[in-house]
Amino acid sequence: KRYPRLKQPMTWAKEKWWGSSERRAKNMLKFQWESLHSPVTTHVDEVHDEQMRASIKRQVTAAFETIQKYMGQRNTSRMPQRIRELLWDALSSEQVRTEAYIGFIKQTTDNPEPEKIDRIWELLSLCLSIFPPGKEFENYLEAWLRKPNVRTFESKYHFRGLLRQSVLNGPDENIKTIQQDEYKDVSNVLSYRVNPKKFAWPDYTSKKYLNKASWADLKKSFVRKGMPLKISKPPKF
Repeated sequence: KRYPRLKQPMTWAKEKWWGSSERRAKNMLKFQWESLHSPVTTHVDEVHDEQMRASIKRQVTAAFETIQKYMGQRNTSRMPQRIRELLWDALSSEQVRTEAYIGFIKQTTDNPEPEKIDRIWELLSLCLSIFPPGKEFENYLEAWLRKPNVRTFESKYHFRGLLRQSVLNGPDENIKTIQQDEYKDVSNVLSYRVNPKKFAWPDYTSKKYLNKASWADLKKSFVRKGMPLKISKPPKF
């Protein structure tokens, strides 16, 4: 099942008037070197206020460039500023959240420099710890997180647990207290934002659970580790 709010590839491709529309359409959800000329979903187009729509479109394309820059596939001398802008824009706009996560999917699909992909998981984990995708995109994002090439990094970055946590709690406005310079070291920010113990199954062989595991413990693990989605197959993007 295709995410229903994606634009038709040729419609999206023709929003840029120069270059090959056929090539762009074919690669709408695959890696690209160029900047993103337009959002790939219809969410932004549905914003009625013209000024707001233009502003969100700029935020979407900037978020995509931040992903490219963090992967080292586009130059920047202001990475901490770009990361902060991405996070703050996502806090204020559900459209930016969904488009940003699609940007992660796009840039890790058929990337000609696979060694650069390893960098992106850190930024993805940070985003998941701060904001959920739009509600309609939750299951599609989870399906992608279950793919083998992403699940390889699950034990280190806890993607699915963070996704469920952000969906449950909503966007985390507390990140506005993080100073811009702190984003020079995203792994350090993650170290105090993400507690790996939250995403580990309880050890029911320990003395603590010798008699019987409590329902509260089971429920906590279930929410954090997650139940299977009610879909038979991972949907197509």
